[in-house]
Order: sequence, then C-alpha cells, then structure tokens
Amino acid sequence: LGLVEQCHARLFRQSIRRLTEAFVTLPLENIATRVHLESAEEAERHLVEMIADGEIFASIDHATGIVSFRDSAEEIDSDLAVQTLQARVESAAALYDKVKGWDDELRVNPVYVQKVLASEPSASHASSAAGFEEGN
Repeated sequence: LGLVEQCHARLFRQSIRRLTEAFVTLPLENIATRVHLESAEEAERHLVEMIADGEIFASIDHATGIVSFRDSAEEIDSDLAVQTLQARVESAAALYDKVKGWDDELRVNPVYVQKVLASEPSASHASSAAGFEEGN
C-alpha cells in the first residue's frame, strides 16, 4: 500500500479502537458512519483484520450486524463457552422431554401393559391378591 493509503487505514483503525472504549455493542452501519467508511461491509473488513491482528477483542453477529466489543479475549471465550453450554443443556432437555413422552405413551399402551403383566412371576400376583383380600 502507498503511504497515504496506510495512513488512511491507520486512521480508520484508530477511530474504531476509540469506539471500543466508548461502546459495548454497536451496529456495523453505525460504525461505518462514525468512522466515515463507505459501507458496513468495509467496517466489517476493518474489524475482522483488527480482531485477527489482536488489536481489538470483539465478536460480530452476522445475523443482526451487531458488533460486541470486549476488554479481553477471555470474555469472548467465556461467552462462547456459555453459549455452547446453553445449547447443550437445551439439547439435553429436549431429548429428556422426548424420552419422557415415549415413556408416558408406553406406560398406557395396552399391548405393553399386557406383556409386562404376563411376564411377572405368579407369586407377585398372589401377594397382590392377598393384600387386596386383607383390605376388604
């Protein structure tokens, strides 16, 4: 790059670094406007380079176009760890609900109930019958 282009890029980066000190989150469009860039895409390109170079700690939510600035890389890692853990807990809860639903369906299935009752030893039927008779 030419000297003027390097100075220009350095000015953009310096302006972006100042934004990280003042904001926790900021839309890409807003960053582009504040730093006098042509577009949100150009702002994103600068941000990605700065993140890769370790100049700033931030994450970009591409779905919403929101940039979240952090004080350190550890915060980004911990956020990712929390999100991963939350996703796994939600997945486990969904699996639990699914298995519980199957169990509930199976308990009232007449074919299953008949097989279970037929497979029980006759002694348990006798003791159940004896307990019933004692109650009367």
